[in-house]
Amino acid sequence: MLSRLAQRQHVGRADEGSTLVSVLIIAMVLGIMTLTVSSAVVNTAVVTSGVRSTLQAQAAADAGSAAAFVQATKAGSGLCPSTGYVKADFAESTTAPRYKVKLTCATSTVTLTSTGHGEDGGVSVVESVYRFVGSVTNGTPNGAVVIGGGTISASSFVLDGNGQPGASAVLMSGDFNTCNSTTRLESDLVLLHGKLNLTNTCVFDGNVYVDGVVEGSSAATITGSLFSTGSVSIQNTTATIGSVTALGDVTMLGHVKGDIIAGGNVTVQGGGKVDGNIYAGGTLLTLNNATITGDIVAAGTGQTNIYNAKMGSIKVGGSFSQFGAAEVTRGIVATKAGATSKISGANGVKIGATSTIVLGGPIDTWGTNSWAPRLTQNATGLTAPAAPTITKPSILNAAGHPWVDYSIVPTDWVARGYEVVTQPATKCNFQDNPSFVTELKNRKTPTLLDLRACGTVNFYNVSLPLDTDFVIAIPDNGSTHSFQEAKITSADGEAHTFTIVMPDDTKGDGPTCKNSSSQLKLYRASLGTSPMISGLAYTPCKLWVGTSGSALGWNGQFYSGSMNMDGGGSAYTLTYIPMSVPSFGVSGSSAAVLGELQSRRAVGAG
Repeated sequence: MLSRLAQRQHVGRADEGSTLVSVLIIAMVLGIMTLTVSSAVVNTAVVTSGVRSTLQAQAAADAGSAAAFVQATKAGSGLCPSTGYVKADFAESTTAPRYKVKLTCATSTVTLTSTGHGEDGGVSVVESVYRFVGSVTNGTPNGAVVIGGGTISASSFVLDGNGQPGASAVLMSGDFNTCNSTTRLESDLVLLHGKLNLTNTCVFDGNVYVDGVVEGSSAATITGSLFSTGSVSIQNTTATIGSVTALGDVTMLGHVKGDIIAGGNVTVQGGGKVDGNIYAGGTLLTLNNATITGDIVAAGTGQTNIYNAKMGSIKVGGSFSQFGAAEVTRGIVATKAGATSKISGANGVKIGATSTIVLGGPIDTWGTNSWAPRLTQNATGLTAPAAPTITKPSILNAAGHPWVDYSIVPTDWVARGYEVVTQPATKCNFQDNPSFVTELKNRKTPTLLDLRACGTVNFYNVSLPLDTDFVIAIPDNGSTHSFQEAKITSADGEAHTFTIVMPDDTKGDGPTCKNSSSQLKLYRASLGTSPMISGLAYTPCKLWVGTSGSALGWNGQFYSGSMNMDGGGSAYTLTYIPMSVPSFGVSGSSAAVLGELQSRRAVGAG
């Protein structure tokens, strides 16, 4: 047994060992904690540095987006020279915040891709997509039907003026050659350079202005006035005209309900009738089997032949080669001094009870007469009547009817709220591919359908109910682009527009048809009227309209280099509705700018 001292010594040594172990454990724990804390401090410093660089890159990308937006808004219409245009360094900063912005132009959008850089190599990319919109000045073609040239033979065609002011058919250069009994223009007709040759029984409810000659052998009707810078010769007794004014001669067998005013000579015969007056700068050559309700004034000094005619009064600058079987209500005057006038007696000429006959020369008469006491021969001091003053109407000023070259500028239509869809050359035959038509039916946004890559556009017999407005662009490539028998209607009960444009991209005088075989064919095509579908059909080449059988038609305007109006049976009708078209007749009107932000997203590191 150990002594108590030994026991205490043994216990002391044991306590000392235990304490050492405790100390060692504590030291180890403290060491581990020290290492952990040190590692955490190091890692935190690294993470903080990375976050800082990322935040710097993000801030730089945002700064680039903001700077590019400001720069883009200042650029206006010059921002995107063309669709697909890319500018890699549209906006750039090489000092903090460092960024580079790429600009990408689509038809109706602008994308700004901003790449920002942090100080320690961080990169952030932000993509912002804006709508590309702007203001655009709209224009309306000047006339319901505008034809650049060529000879027009109108068969079974009706132009319904629709009560709209400014309705007119304008032929810029060429002849209006004939029409038939179902042809009616409820508008003015303006021929800037050409001849009007009426060989059938068409009707013009407005005025007719011709910078050229007018000839007529049919029972045509002009309800308004007829003006010609040349001569007028109407050789049909059943023709009817409101009034006639011509810088040249006038020959009339028909019925004029107003005045005849001529710069040259005048002849009325064959049952011709004038309800108004006759004013001639030349000689009244012949009045035979004719009735003039008003007065006759002729400044020319030639001889006048009158037989079987009625008139109010007559005063000429010449004399009478024959004056027989006539009735004059208010007197006769021939002012040419010394010129003999042959006037029939034996009641061959009857004048009003208080009327007189005054002659500048002697009379050669036959038979007895009751008016001898009221006859004055060889009268002195007589003066020839003045020639009428005739002013060419401003509507015949060619400068007021220029041919308008019209191109398809997508941004102009985008500014009008249209979406541009460029169709590949494999999707042009809508007749045989109903799915192509269905794609159009399903569109809800106004659409410019660009078919200029097509060889031939075929809408033959296509029925297309619309939920929105459409513009169809077709190529001038020598093909006949057929919308024959197409039926365009409203699907949603709203009025819509359906416009077809074959562009004229060549600036200059008159229509420029690049290929003479190019043609837009609207034969038997129809636009719905309830609700109204309307549109502009524009081409610098030939436009073919017409029908057979039942009546069909177009609502809006026709504008073409030449036109073929062909049909039978019921007439093909154009109902005039003025069409507002962006930049029509306006140069450089588009001012496209950035619109609203459509999307913004981070697309990762650059």
